[in-house]
Amino acid sequence: MKIYDCITFSNERLLYNLRLNILDKFVDIIGEGTVRDRPLPKDPNKHVSAMSDYVLVGVRPVGELLKQLRPFFKSKNKQADLIIRITEQLPHSNDPAIYDQILDLVDQASDNNDSKKRTITAEVVRDRMRQGLNESSL
Repeated sequence: MKIYDCITFSNERLLYNLRLNILDKFVDIIGEGTVRDRPLPKDPNKHVSAMSDYVLVGVRPVGELLKQLRPFFKSKNKQADLIIRITEQLPHSNDPAIYDQILDLVDQASDNNDSKKRTITAEVVRDRMRQGLNESSL
């Protein structure tokens, strides 16, 4: 092993720990969510960048965080607005008309996200729901 490899590996560990500390502080400030870290390989010859993820689960926390951060966004404003609307309407999704609106909002948010591999669209969900209703009436 070369000295350069050891220094690079050491720097990656330092950045990894710094990243974790920043995300941990973010969790403390927000009061919600967790930090998921992707461990570095034990082999210093494998040059993989350290990664950590901030994970926020649930409709209410996501909606509240987006509302707080929305004024600071430089891009993805339309997508953030759509997701905020979705989180506000989801608690009322037992109403078929509202559920139908949510499906359309999800499609619009997906369009802003450049989701090329997405196959389940609002129309697919509506078709499957109709098929389920037809089968249950037999």
